[in-house]
Amino acid sequence: LQSAVFSLQSSIFSLQSSIFNFQSSVFILQSSIFSLQSSIFSLQSSIFNLQPSTF
Repeated sequence: LQSAVFSLQSSIFSLQSSIFNFQSSVFILQSSIFSLQSSIFSLQSSIFNLQPSTF
């Protein structure tokens, strides 16, 4: 019975660690998307500044 409890605890621990790895991957992905959006925004503003300001 003790070994069954121990294997249950270890599987719960590995599940928690994989959930934590998944959350950190999602966080890295979100920060990458955010930096990509800011790059696109600065590129758009640069293109807008390059256009002749006739309007």
